[in-house]
Amino acid sequence: MMMRKSIYFCSFIIVIITLFSGCQFADNNEKNSVSPYNVQSKIPQNLALEMEKEIEKFEEVDRVTAVSHNKSVYISLRVSGFDRFFLKQIRQKAYKRASSKNEEATIYLSTDRKVDMELNKIKSEIKHRSITKKELEKELKKVEKDMNG
Repeated sequence: MMMRKSIYFCSFIIVIITLFSGCQFADNNEKNSVSPYNVQSKIPQNLALEMEKEIEKFEEVDRVTAVSHNKSVYISLRVSGFDRFFLKQIRQKAYKRASSKNEEATIYLSTDRKVDMELNKIKSEIKHRSITKKELEKELKKVEKDMNG
């Protein structure tokens, strides 16, 4: 009987210690986390973020990735299933919606999966500040070339 109480007591203490250490760990991560389009980023992505949010509203689009540099915005759309039969119309609608956000911007839009992967990689590099403006220009010229075929 006494042994049972001590087992319950020990397990209770272990649970309490685990809870407190888990909460403390989460607080440290929260302070150090960086948002994908942090204002302090070397390369601002405000224009890309605006257009990305606008196009995400389409139910046909599964995922949108956008990267901007100067006044150019590179957007890739991920469309799957039955909606792939209507890619041309989806691209036209997305282009109109994106250009309505900023009419001065040059918009490059693609539904190609390779372009999507490349833009995701670039977006990640911008987020982690591991790319310079010169490297970004070079990468985006490559993406533009892939978009044009």
